[in-house]
Amino acid sequence: MPDSRAPDAETAAIAAQLRAHIVDECLFGEGTVEDEQHLFEAGVLDSMSFLQLLAHFRGRYGVEVAMADITLEQFATVGRMARYLVAHGGRAS
Repeated sequence: MPDSRAPDAETAAIAAQLRAHIVDECLFGEGTVEDEQHLFEAGVLDSMSFLQLLAHFRGRYGVEVAMADITLEQFATVGRMARYLVAHGGRAS
């Protein structure tokens, strides 16, 4: 039986793009991030870098995140971000 948490192709593609973006923009090209790594607890994201990431969501994926949706549960990991973007019409291509 397949893992119900396994990402579909679109979610996986967006997650890969987000990992690359976060490494480039937040870690200055140094290091890696994992899909389910808590980015705030790890010190990868802070409030300012998160705001920049929200702008990236709008510019790259055409997804405007509603204020009511901004919770740690939604955006703590790359995997959660990718699932949110796909659920709101974001596409990797």
